[in-house]
Amino acid sequence: MFSSLYELALESAQNVVERLVIVLKRLIEMSNLSIYQMLGLNHEALNKFYVAIKSLYKTGERLLIEATQAKFDIRNLLIWLNKRN
Repeated sequence: MFSSLYELALESAQNVVERLVIVLKRLIEMSNLSIYQMLGLNHEALNKFYVAIKSLYKTGERLLIEATQAKFDIRNLLIWLNKRN
């Protein structure tokens, strides 16, 4: 179960959030206000959303790092337990 949650986070959610960060950054970098009006976007609201999504992405990265470490720790514990028997 642990590995399937890890794989789901790694392959699905994290990739989607990463792409969203890239798209939002490019939209924010556009200085042409007519594009914002055409898309019905507010520059300030877009910036706030970008900051929130970027924070989510960084949190997801930390989660994956911690999950990877936990996976190795569990594996090492199981190896140690097997050697004890």
